[in-house]
Amino acid sequence: MHNFLFRCPATGLMIQGSIEQVDPSTRFVPQDCPVCGGIHLVDPRTGERPQDEAKGDSDC
Repeated sequence: MHNFLFRCPATGLMIQGSIEQVDPSTRFVPQDCPVCGGIHLVDPRTGERPQDEAKGDSDC
């Protein structure tokens, strides 16, 4: 079991996610959020969401 942390975009709280095994070919995995009740796509290696990566690409 691989555990990781990610930030819920609705509440800003840190949530612990988990998956059975990290597959190198899979970039983002869906995670149920117990805080807001939503489902978030998260990179289990970094805890980032697709939107987080897009924000990091700019040099502003």
